[in-house]
Amino acid sequence: MLVNRFLRYPISIFHSAQILLSRGRSTYAPQEAQEQPAPSKELISSNCSNSEIITLWASYRLRGGEKLHELRKKGMVASMVSDFDAENRTQYNHYIALQRKEVWGYVTQMGRQDFMSHFYNLALHEHPESDQIRHVIKVYPRKLYLINGRRTILNVAFVRARHNVKLRMIIPLKFRGRTVCPGLINGGKLVVLKKAVSCLVYPDEVPPYIEVDVSKLKVGERILLDDLNVDLASRRQAGYVVCEVKKYQLVRPSRSRSLAWREFPDIFTLDYDWGR
Repeated sequence: MLVNRFLRYPISIFHSAQILLSRGRSTYAPQEAQEQPAPSKELISSNCSNSEIITLWASYRLRGGEKLHELRKKGMVASMVSDFDAENRTQYNHYIALQRKEVWGYVTQMGRQDFMSHFYNLALHEHPESDQIRHVIKVYPRKLYLINGRRTILNVAFVRARHNVKLRMIIPLKFRGRTVCPGLINGGKLVVLKKAVSCLVYPDEVPPYIEVDVSKLKVGERILLDDLNVDLASRRQAGYVVCEVKKYQLVRPSRSRSLAWREFPDIFTLDYDWGR
């Protein structure tokens, strides 16, 4: 019995050493470089301009709320296009369906904010099984509804882009003249409060950005949205501050809570009598 125990002990040590060596070899062995999949050519990068219009597949729906859960099971997304007729002063809503994989691919590739700031062409079919395109219209996204934590698109709302109807769009702001600004030269600090502005523009006249000249600002002066030469979407925004040159001041850090607790320990206790 004792001999068997002494024989098993070195054998167990030998097996454990072999296991450790095999693990070490697998851990520190040179791994082959894995080839990363190339990006899809069908998806356009996020820095594309509005001149590169993407075409989305779409088909007509009979009415809104038409068994949307069955529509999602087929891999499609419910959508709506709002069309405003300037001559008759009327608005029409057209109910359509999009392919979920196609829309989700563009959203993940471009980003949600970039996806909502581009024009698209909708190739409208009579029904999902049809290969014949009935209409091709130019649209602009208005709203995108997603389920939190899931790759599920509930709804996408578009507005038709007509050449004679202004659209409400968000245009980024670009500041120039910082190097010659007298307020910044004298030790001021430029505080930017608005990086984009919501304005009404025609689809064919959408600027890539709006320039804001800060070369003449002094300390204490500001620029309002009303000072910009744009057609604001709401007149309530006229008094909003775009940027301001403030005097740069060093703020000393306040006394820490630990030092205050040393001087007034009763303030930070629950049984402090506030009535005394």
